Amino acid sequence: MVTVFTPTYNRAYILENLYNSLCRQISQDFEWLIVDDGSTDNTQELVSSWKNQERVLIRYFRQSNGGKHRAINRGVKEAKGDIFFIVDSDDYLLDDAILKINQAYEKVGKKLSVAGISFMRVAPDGTRIGGNVSFESSAMSITDFRCKLSIQGDLAETVRLEVIKQYPFPEIEGERFCPEAYLWHSIDKNHKMFFINEGIYVTEYLPDGLSAKIKKLLQTNPISSTIAYATMVDGNKPILFKLKNSILYWRYYFHSWTYSHPLSLSFSILSILAIPLGYGLYLKDSILTRSPK
Repeated sequence: MVTVFTPTYNRAYILENLYNSLCRQISQDFEWLIVDDGSTDNTQELVSSWKNQERVLIRYFRQSNGGKHRAINRGVKEAKGDIFFIVDSDDYLLDDAILKINQAYEKVGKKLSVAGISFMRVAPDGTRIGGNVSFESSAMSITDFRCKLSIQGDLAETVRLEVIKQYPFPEIEGERFCPEAYLWHSIDKNHKMFFINEGIYVTEYLPDGLSAKIKKLLQTNPISSTIAYATMVDGNKPILFKLKNSILYWRYYFHSWTYSHPLSLSFSILSILAIPLGYGLYLKDSILTRSPK
């Protein structure tokens, strides 16, 4: 069974799009697990009305506001499916999404070296998120998929529950954001993903979404940000990929220099070369933050 997991915060106005898409699924072999991260709108009442309709198996949990990464950690603990699929509250699925996921796992089998199966996302008009890049469906590391095939944009990642349980997000006191890249690159150290060149997930980036304010979130949650970028640098990665993320590590490390936390990045030659560039970006951030709007 697939656990369709949705973390949500004040999205009652748009969550019905996802609910309706789940009702339309050709295969109903899934549960919809919702973790409400402290919404102050009518999300709880809305979900309760859907549960009463009994069109979809819904399990709803509410917690105090702590950020998407904490909601994901809670979702992983509560999930009953063996496949975990994060679907954001402002997105929705194509009608055959669950069917394609289950069919794909039947073909891949239970190879634990493959952590999960990743599909493509599309915009509401049907165009591919990240552009129309052609590739053969195959198993590879996330880094190779991104770097060697030059694939950009968000993906529709599904992952085995037994794998994702091994990689919980760090929960730093006082911070409410950790980049999702932390999860995928943690998994990437020991597992491959199977990538399928088919769209199953519809994404529309909204002004109140995390993507629209990512830079500010990285700056105001600097310890989690440095942990995530250190994870992206770790391991056998292309040199330019490691340099780029080493620079970003130091950028957010300087944002966090007044906090007491250990270095997450080793002092390699590449890391040392990245320090002045990261510091330059930190200074730029600081100047822009102080500039009048």
